[in-house]
This record gives sequence, structure tokens and C-alpha cells, in this order.
Amino acid sequence: MPVAAAPTTHSNARVAGLTADAMSTAAGEYVSVHSQADTERADLELERAELKPDDGGEHKELMAIYAPAGSIPPLATQVAGN
Repeated sequence: MPVAAAPTTHSNARVAGLTADAMSTAAGEYVSVHSQADTERADLELERAELKPDDGGEHKELMAIYAPAGSIPPLATQVAGN
């Protein structure tokens, strides 16, 4: 079976390389963003499940996270409650 080929120049090779690199980068970013979104979604589901049986305990856990970060206790209470 005959095969036709166009002459390749350095410029064509560079364009092909840049195109392949851009497509690879875009595909990697797409996968990364969707992986992060899946992780966040799973974390939210886990937190919702933990809130049902122990709302008070989860509230205290949030307070413990925010208070050491420099929040004053009333502000930590307000942030944890919202």
C-alpha cells in the first residue's frame, strides 16, 4: 500500500511538539481539577454524615480548628456555627 509523506521541516516539528505539549498539559490539568472536585465532594459527604449523629461534637471540632488559628472564641463560635 503506498504511503504519501510531506516533507518535514524543523518549523513543522516544533509546531507539532508545541501542540502535543499543550494538549498533554491541558489533559493533565483537566484530570487534576476533576480529581480535586471529587475529593472535595467526598469530604463534604463525609462531614454531612458525621454531623447527623453528633452535631455538638462536630461543632466543638470546628471550634478547636478555628480558635488556635488566632480567632477569638466568640468569633470561632460564629464561624463554626455558619
